[in-house]
Amino acid sequence: MSNWKDDCREHKEETGLSWAEYHERYFVHRHQLDDLHTQIETLTEHVEANKNTYQKMQRELHEVRALVNHE
Repeated sequence: MSNWKDDCREHKEETGLSWAEYHERYFVHRHQLDDLHTQIETLTEHVEANKNTYQKMQRELHEVRALVNHE
């Protein structure tokens, strides 16, 4: 059975990093994933809010154009 060093050895050697540097740069730990999930959720909420604001502004602009063209 191989371990992570065996699986990553070729790529590690290509990078020229030590095992500690390679592990630090290329491995993601559970607490980092949890932080990333939280950040993604927050960003998703911001994108959704911006999308909703944009759609509302589009509707309002359409209404203004309709009123201007109607006169």
